[in-house]
Amino acid sequence: MKKIKFIVAAMFLAVSSSAFAQFTSSSSQSSNVNANGWSTFYFQLNPSKISVDIKDSKDQSFTGLTLGYNRAFSVSSSLPVYFETGIAVQYSFFKNDDDDDYETDDYHYHMVSAKVPLNILYNFKIPNSTIEIAPYLGAILRYNIWGEEKVTFSYKNKDGEDKTYNLFDKKDMDGSDYTWNRFQIGWQIGVNARFSNKFLLGLSYGSDFFEIYKKAKINTTSITLGYCF
Repeated sequence: MKKIKFIVAAMFLAVSSSAFAQFTSSSSQSSNVNANGWSTFYFQLNPSKISVDIKDSKDQSFTGLTLGYNRAFSVSSSLPVYFETGIAVQYSFFKNDDDDDYETDDYHYHMVSAKVPLNILYNFKIPNSTIEIAPYLGAILRYNIWGEEKVTFSYKNKDGEDKTYNLFDKKDMDGSDYTWNRFQIGWQIGVNARFSNKFLLGLSYGSDFFEIYKKAKINTTSITLGYCF
């Protein structure tokens, strides 16, 4: 994950430097400004990790899948600077095998979240091409709508059945320390490339400002495919 974070940061710095060079070498940026902005329908793959700051505790990797819509609005008549927001739904899941517990086979986690990005991006065109590059920095708001942990036992418990727990219920999660939070705010940094003003390919990295549960935060890498119009 640290390597991916470094790659995203390096890409962001590279394209930002290119944008700055383009800006300083040109007398006017007005020709690069799309006053109407643009919309994007997109799909994301979100390989993520729950980082736990507890001694002898293991980080947990999981997978997210996102469908969403964004809208970019021009905020300057002379510079290609845009504010981007939208709405998306993410489904996250992972399976955690517990090899140390002879009574437990595995844990299955599932969660559905709504996400709202709030990004500032700088969009510039690569000369003599139909490619536009947009590095961005911003925040992301996430509301976790539904989440559960299903425990499958190798040796059946006294009730003779497996158990399902609500991740957001203190009683189910054995106290507030392990109860997941529904609302989270995080940061993200990334870069998008648009081809012929229609197709989008992007890469970003981000992390939560606050804990998902006690001493645990979610770090997320996002690979984006989209259609712009």
